Amino acid sequence: MAYRFLGCEKTGWLKLEEISQDLANYSHVYVTDISGFTVSTVNQLRKLCFSKDVKLKVVKNTLLKRAMEQSEKDYSVFRL
Repeated sequence: MAYRFLGCEKTGWLKLEEISQDLANYSHVYVTDISGFTVSTVNQLRKLCFSKDVKLKVVKNTLLKRAMEQSEKDYSVFRL
């Protein structure tokens, strides 16, 4: 199962602990910049991810970077 990050409903963003836990629980992580996508394109992406059982999550770069730095896994190939 692939994995990307999506904001939570209550705070709008996942907490650092949640992101760290997600990184520990998944063997595959895809990081991409979707800031230039239209709403329609984002909706299509979400539908596609859902149909393929891919978790799509959005987080702040700084929180993801901190979670990756705290992880036991090597995320040095990511440049956030």
